[in-house]
Amino acid sequence: RPIVTTTRRAEIPVDLTGVYEGKVNDFPLLPNDVLYVPRSGARSFLTTDLPLVLGVLNPFIYLAIYRY
Repeated sequence: RPIVTTTRRAEIPVDLTGVYEGKVNDFPLLPNDVLYVPRSGARSFLTTDLPLVLGVLNPFIYLAIYRY
């Protein structure tokens, strides 16, 4: 969030898990706020790493299934 009369920004941590569970009130966003939501390790693996691994292993999987 921009700090008034400076060029700096304030970093305000928000408990997203608490917000998702309804235990914490939503944090109001203002114009020019930047919201960064980190990715989970599992989601990163499933969307980035797993397709790469399967792409590399695909020829070997094919040979294991359809070997003559």
